[in-house]
Amino acid sequence: MQRVMQAAGLTTHRGYVKGAWSGLHGDQAEEGQDAVILSRG
Repeated sequence: MQRVMQAAGLTTHRGYVKGAWSGLHGDQAEEGQDAVILSRG
């Protein structure tokens, strides 16, 4: 994933958002799905 992001000129805007796919549920999960927020630059 890092190579794809670098080739596209993208960086992470913040750390990965952990959710159910990471095995976290209820109050432990930040969101329902795992996600990464990217920005150009």
